[in-house]
Amino acid sequence: MAAKTKVTSNDGYVDVVKAIGTKSGSKTEFLPEKVDYRKLARVYRFDGIGKNICNCVADDGTAPGFEIDGDTSGSLLKKVLKTGLRRAYKRAARWTRAFGGAVVVMKIADSRKLDEEAGKGKIVGFNVYPCSMVKVEPADYDTDQKSPNFGDPKWFTVTMRNGDKVRVHRSRCEIFYGEEVPSAEGMGSSITGNELIFGDSALVAVMKRLDKLGMSEEGIADMMSELNVAYYQWKGFDAKLSMKDGLSLVKRRMEAVEMGKSTNRAIIGDIEDKYTVVKTDLAGVPETTYRQMQLVAAAAQLPVAKIFGESSSGLSTTGEGNRKMYDKKVETWMEDHVTEQVEHLVSEILVRNLGKDGDVTITWNSVTQPTDEEFTKMVKDQSEYFHTFIEDGVLTPLEVRTIMFKNGHTFKLSLPEEKPEDDEE
Repeated sequence: MAAKTKVTSNDGYVDVVKAIGTKSGSKTEFLPEKVDYRKLARVYRFDGIGKNICNCVADDGTAPGFEIDGDTSGSLLKKVLKTGLRRAYKRAARWTRAFGGAVVVMKIADSRKLDEEAGKGKIVGFNVYPCSMVKVEPADYDTDQKSPNFGDPKWFTVTMRNGDKVRVHRSRCEIFYGEEVPSAEGMGSSITGNELIFGDSALVAVMKRLDKLGMSEEGIADMMSELNVAYYQWKGFDAKLSMKDGLSLVKRRMEAVEMGKSTNRAIIGDIEDKYTVVKTDLAGVPETTYRQMQLVAAAAQLPVAKIFGESSSGLSTTGEGNRKMYDKKVETWMEDHVTEQVEHLVSEILVRNLGKDGDVTITWNSVTQPTDEEFTKMVKDQSEYFHTFIEDGVLTPLEVRTIMFKNGHTFKLSLPEEKPEDDEE
């Protein structure tokens, strides 16, 4: 008879290749758990740490905004944002972090049904759906081998807030993708169709770590509730308890003790009775808790300070390294998961609403915000550059004044294009 194989799951801290963390010789197959969108929603809504892991990257990445290359005055950007684009891509970024992806449906005034290919018409707004509210059926894929979108979904069925399900054509949608899920054989049937289309939530990698952090907090809370345990020794206690009314006698004795404590905290007892307080040893609790916090941060690939609000300690620790690492993480995530999608949405708005060329490139404003000391140094250095430009005749004092103050210290040299002079006859 073949040996029975035990199937279990792990949180990534067990090396299944070298069998580290498993019993030697055990036949154990490790399979990941299926992603439960309801659980992700509960964690996002009710667990402040989980919500922060999702929102901090999305919010810090989208908050600075972006610029349209070539739009020096910013007037084009203002018109683009009037469609509600900023709110749409911010929500999409949050849902991508929380659920693994999102679908932004462009509301196009083209008098066509949503399941039909988009026609000409202005964009009047956006609806944003997390991928947990999106479903793709086998018949929704593009099976035309000559199509550039062959093998990709041609329709998405979204669930609206009232519960109605609506089929939307791909041409009306912009898809935001989460972390790519490997379609390896070892994953088995744990990967759903939605995960292969959209990707993984940022919470998947930290879910078990959050569970263990919660267990640790509950254990500490239990210890705190019994921080001081009263231990009262009565002579002849067992004999009294075995009497007919023994339990009542013990209760009355305890009531007398509590009455004494309620007046002046005195303890009433016989001369041979003993009353002591046993204290719970909390040594090592702070170190254990902080270690759990570090493991959550490692799984989330974010600094402890950003997730938990834990400031750096120590005379030689400024947190500058963590800040730079975090800013780089945010910028990379935005570039990988948001930039291309927002560029396409901007392009659609330019073509449909403004009649402009749709070939556009956007640049996100810097996530890193300089300190007062850094800002002062930047202004000083720029002033020296401008002084040189004025002396060399590159800029006039009036142009420098416009760049330095009217443009709000953007530290970007931008001047209106000079009109070509008429050719002399």
